[in-house]
Amino acid sequence: MDEPTKVDSPEDNSVRTDSLKFEQVTIFYNFLFDVGDLVDPTKAARSLLKHDFALSAANFYNDDIEVAERFKDLLRLRKKAQVIDNFTKIL
Repeated sequence: MDEPTKVDSPEDNSVRTDSLKFEQVTIFYNFLFDVGDLVDPTKAARSLLKHDFALSAANFYNDDIEVAERFKDLLRLRKKAQVIDNFTKIL
């Protein structure tokens, strides 16, 4: 893991043995493919959700999570249950 790293500098061609250390971070990798025209990620995600190819997708425009059509009824029932639960806690 701590293999030497070559330093590309004209003044010093030494070898460094230090390595980067990350703490409390999450790293995401995105693979990009050039398929031609620009693609709106939210529209593409909605299309995948509509055809049940995906279960959920992030909507970066309104900071929300969108779910597939088959889960919309379940999501609506869950939200109603949360409202009822909050109401019963007040009583």
